[in-house]
Amino acid sequence: TALAMAKALAAKAPVALKAILHAVHGAALHPDCARILEAEAFGEAAASADAREGVAAFLEKRTPTFTGR
Repeated sequence: TALAMAKALAAKAPVALKAILHAVHGAALHPDCARILEAEAFGEAAASADAREGVAAFLEKRTPTFTGR
C-alpha cells in the first residue's frame, strides 16, 4: 500500500507536493500563521509552470509532464 501511494505521489507535480508538505508542517503553528503559510504555498503552486502544464494537459486530454518548475 505504501509503495502504491508513493508511486501515485511521485507522478504528481513536484511544486504542488512541496506546497502541500509546507502547509501540512505549518498546520501545527498558530492558526493565523498556518493560514498565511497555506496562502503562500497555494500562490507559489498556482503560479508555477507545472500548474500551467496541468491545466493544458487536462484541456488537451493528455497525461501531464511535470518538470518541477
